[in-house]
Parts: sequence; structure tokens; C-alpha cells
Amino acid sequence: MKQIVDQINERIRQLEFADAYIYSFCKNVLSIAVSQDFFYYHNFLIKFTNVFAMDCKFSWSVDASINREMIELIEGADADIINLKYHVEIGNYIFRITTEDLDQFYIAAEEIELVDVVVKYYE
Repeated sequence: MKQIVDQINERIRQLEFADAYIYSFCKNVLSIAVSQDFFYYHNFLIKFTNVFAMDCKFSWSVDASINREMIELIEGADADIINLKYHVEIGNYIFRITTEDLDQFYIAAEEIELVDVVVKYYE
């Protein structure tokens, strides 16, 4: 899980700045698109499977020069706070997302995946 989170953060560092938004939430799968220009394409997706809980914005900006880690897998005392607040069941991981404004929000899910494919909206 940590390896996938590291891969996502590395992709964001390659972009330097980007926007992210909830692309879809269907059948317990949350997809977040990340792009430098949503008018034409998105660079990649972050997919959370079997989402248990989420406390987040619909869209946000990322600036890797300000925040090197947009997404973190949290454990220990920080995770305990979220687990108690949302009654997260065993088997879920807690992910913290930090925006360029340093706002933080959380997603609890069983799995995370990086779909590293550019999707063009126009040809």
C-alpha cells in the first residue's frame, strides 16, 4: 500500500502543479482524476476500492513545490482519531490528502490504485 502511495506522490512531483477532482464514485469505487489541464485531458487516476468513508472536497489544487506529499497512508494515533470518528472497520486503510492550501481530508478504503494513463477528452 505504501509503495502505491509513493508512486502517486512521485507522479504528482513530476507534474509540479495540478488540479484534482472526483471523477466518479460508482459501486464503491472512488476515482480521482489528476491533470494539468482538465479542458483537454487528465494525466492519471487514483482509484480507491471499497470506500468505507470519505471526508473531502470535490476538487482541489496541488503544488508539489509547497507540498511534496499530496497523499499519505496514515497509521498510529492519527489513524486512531479517524477510525473513532467514522467507526472505520478493520481491513480499511486511512489516506490523508493535503491540498496546496494545506487543507486536509480523509478517505478510508480497502485498496488504492494508480491508473497511470493519460485520457484525452478531444482528439
